[in-house]
Amino acid sequence: MQLIDRSAVRLTFGDDLFMRRHRGLGSPVVNQFAWRFDERVAAEDLVRMRDALAHGALARRAHRALVPAARSRWSRVAEPPEIVRRDEPLDEHEVMPWLRWLGATRLDPSRGDSWRLIVADIADGGAVVSLLADHAVADGGAMLDAVERASAGRPPLAVPTRPRLAKALVADAHDAATQLGSVARWGAKGLRPPAQPPKRPPGSTDRDRSGGVARRPAGVPPSGWTPPTVVVECSTAQIAEAAARHGGSPNTWFVAVAAALASTSGIAVAGRPVRVALPVSARTPDDIRSNATRIAHVDVEAGVPVARDLTDVRTRCKQAYSALGAAVPAADGSLLTLVQMMPTVVVRRLPAPPAATVLASNLGAVSDAFCAPTGREGPRARSIAALAGPRQVDRAELAALGGGLMAWTCAVGERTTLTVSALDPARVPDDATLLDAMTTVLSAWDVEARPW
Repeated sequence: MQLIDRSAVRLTFGDDLFMRRHRGLGSPVVNQFAWRFDERVAAEDLVRMRDALAHGALARRAHRALVPAARSRWSRVAEPPEIVRRDEPLDEHEVMPWLRWLGATRLDPSRGDSWRLIVADIADGGAVVSLLADHAVADGGAMLDAVERASAGRPPLAVPTRPRLAKALVADAHDAATQLGSVARWGAKGLRPPAQPPKRPPGSTDRDRSGGVARRPAGVPPSGWTPPTVVVECSTAQIAEAAARHGGSPNTWFVAVAAALASTSGIAVAGRPVRVALPVSARTPDDIRSNATRIAHVDVEAGVPVARDLTDVRTRCKQAYSALGAAVPAADGSLLTLVQMMPTVVVRRLPAPPAATVLASNLGAVSDAFCAPTGREGPRARSIAALAGPRQVDRAELAALGGGLMAWTCAVGERTTLTVSALDPARVPDDATLLDAMTTVLSAWDVEARPW
């Protein structure tokens, strides 16, 4: 088992922000992977997967710091969660409603209830296995790494056990002093006049000076409304061919499709570029962090997709990735360090930064180990879908989020899944409306789609 320094398992700003969602700052966010199998999954295979995951990075609990200004810490959870198997098989049309229902599961990392493993058989044959993890505990990269280690039998990354009270107090006092010193240095640096005005990020436009947000306000959600979420399977070869025909890669094709969906659905403002957020993993080998994702931004002209050359999108994406890589995080603290010290009642009153219209997360071609999550002896998934984001939102949270679309894609051999969730009840009120928009956009690229 990999030994980890305790200093590496303090909650980061991202971890802390997602934990605050359990304390009234919005609603909790659950990350979810779903594996579709053409055969049933044996109970012993699931137990092997669960037990392996229980020794890794997902098995953690959040503890509030004992000293003001210190960051909360993670500690190891010894007991694995129970495997939940649905009693009745799912009909094909019940798969997505079931996954959406699972996504609303209330986890609580402060009690060590951080992840779940659930399985359901499909009436016509096969099975669906779902892995849930609270976003405070793991981003997509952390979940990928945990499953790959468990499946391949690699050494797990385990956080340490909780220290005794005296050691915890000393460690928290040291962390508080470090954080306060970091904020002081940042504040002193902020008093100096800048050497030159800040440059605008590559790919941004003069037509949108307000953070790149070119979308209409989201509507008011009806009572009990959940964001529509659709998963479709596409041919990996068709996507590659469509991208190549238009001078792009599967990644730039995905970015263009996500922007076109915002335009087709009416979420984006006609004639304005669509700002797309591109998650980029900052995870390093043996990285124990729960959340290690940075965001690049690119503005995409959302015209008729089949008539557009993807070379411009590709160039803009490269510029955005380069700009993100050049923006090295400051070593002497930042405003985020200060915000993490504030109580939730104060953080709730802070203005939210402008959000992109679309989030487009491309997981790429996943590994063989991830495709066979129960281990080498277990079955291989036919396709895999990633789902995330708030599953139940009220009017206040929807206003804070600002609407928009969230999209994920990952490839398993000849099949690529595309998952899209919409946060605009006025323009995309249900799954049928979202699926219609997805079918329209994908058809323009000559890419066939099979809904889950």
